[in-house]
Amino acid sequence: MMPCSLVAGATPAIKIIESSDKLDVTIDGKPFTTYHFAPTADDPEWHRPYFFPVVSSDGVEITADRDRETMGQAKREHPWHRSVWIGQGDVNGIDHWTHKKKLQQHVKFDRVGDNAFVEELAWEGAEPGKPVVTEVRTVKFVAYPDGARGIDVTTVLTAASGDVQFKVKPLNVSGVEAGWLAARVSGKIVESKQGVITSSAGATGEKEAREKPANWCD
Repeated sequence: MMPCSLVAGATPAIKIIESSDKLDVTIDGKPFTTYHFAPTADDPEWHRPYFFPVVSSDGVEITADRDRETMGQAKREHPWHRSVWIGQGDVNGIDHWTHKKKLQQHVKFDRVGDNAFVEELAWEGAEPGKPVVTEVRTVKFVAYPDGARGIDVTTVLTAASGDVQFKVKPLNVSGVEAGWLAARVSGKIVESKQGVITSSAGATGEKEAREKPANWCD
């Protein structure tokens, strides 16, 4: 996160502006992120809520929406990587990671406050009208006087139509990926240009980092 100049000790003011399909979040009047929770005419491939853009305190977009970036291309690279989102590759055999027409449907907001919201969602199942899980998603936005910003996400899932299994393939095996809370960083922050991926387990480079579990993973 990139800091900006702020009065020492001042607490940045966070504000959420709600409309029919999105929540716009500002910090001290400047854009931080937009939470897209419903499909719109200019977003025909919407499958699940996502945050885009995510902006640092000095105005730099630090995430990428690969759906928008690859629209119209013959060969599209990971168009389901939508900035910051929640997804899972195999929920009772249902792909809630890529764009396989299974939606995380927004049901309602239980609360929208100055710096947080609570949302109810239904993850579509194999049969119409029978979600595989329901979710209560609590999101809190955090801002610090030094310019650092954060998105804190807590999610509670409840089996909605019988038992639920979440399956994960080993990271070094090709196939449907898992995910959960995921982020696609901006093309300005990639290994080939400005840095090298290093994990908490000491793995370096994308291939080794994908194959070796990080220290905080179970």
